[in-house]
Amino acid sequence: MSTPAAGRTIERELIFAADLATVYETIATRVGWQRWLIEEGTIEEQSDGALQLTWDIGASVQVTILDERPGESITMEWFAPSEPGRTTVTFQVAQTPDGTRFRLAEAGFGEGEAWDRCYAATNEVWDFALGRLQARLD
Repeated sequence: MSTPAAGRTIERELIFAADLATVYETIATRVGWQRWLIEEGTIEEQSDGALQLTWDIGASVQVTILDERPGESITMEWFAPSEPGRTTVTFQVAQTPDGTRFRLAEAGFGEGEAWDRCYAATNEVWDFALGRLQARLD
């Protein structure tokens, strides 16, 4: 497993009305991902334990779980063949007086033209995906 490049990070934070257990199940399990992240596609387990997420539009990403703290966070290495390298994605949840706080951080975007395109596209993809997540949980 390679280490993601140092560099830019994408960060998002949302508050959901749903309880912490529901939010965690939605953001950290295959069943949950199928409801918002990959509605039009498949999730397959690979022989090395990684997951292959494939969208019907032809995009795919290999996901390796690096760390999971049930009810708190899940950290994954993401690698898409169309991108210049690997990144690390962390989803965190916490109960607040207003609901459940969800934080996303994707780190490891390097420098250069290919990384610039990847960073811009990934920002757009997360905006779209988190809109779906918001619709599922509110």
